[in-house]
Amino acid sequence: MGLKPLQKRQVIETLAKTEGVMVFKSAFKILMNKQQAEDVAQDLFITLFEMDEKRFASVENWPAYLRRMAVTRSIDVIRKVARQKEDSFQVVDFDPVANAKQTPHETAQMDQDISQLQNSLTSLPELEAQVFVLRLIEQFAYKDIAQQLDISVNHVGVLLNRAKQSLANHYSQNNIQGESA
Repeated sequence: MGLKPLQKRQVIETLAKTEGVMVFKSAFKILMNKQQAEDVAQDLFITLFEMDEKRFASVENWPAYLRRMAVTRSIDVIRKVARQKEDSFQVVDFDPVANAKQTPHETAQMDQDISQLQNSLTSLPELEAQVFVLRLIEQFAYKDIAQQLDISVNHVGVLLNRAKQSLANHYSQNNIQGESA
């Protein structure tokens, strides 16, 4: 027998308290936008209420599951924004104290680099984007990524390599187009 609705609610409330900051930080690392990261975190916890009992009870590692969901949803947000063709240059909400050591040119270059990475991630297949973010942004080990995505460790390496190659090609094409413009 599964969890009763009251028990499920208590579990979700506890998860929100204990893992909410981690979920927000994972989303923020990708989105670099506080409001979008908060929306991802809130939506993620709301969907836990809608999750069927069997699937809810089958989650063995809640922190890893929630982090993966935050990454996936953040990539989805980036794709949605790209599809809507909104302004591709987003203002990045950095900590002003940490940002004080950067010149305005360095800050603008970092903003542009982050925006370009976000746009490039939307061109990757979903699984490649997830592996890239989990490995290089979230710093998961290959073994942990393989476990979370239910793929082999070798496949993680292959997907990461493909993602890196695709992103390198995307950047070089953008630089060639930018220089010829």
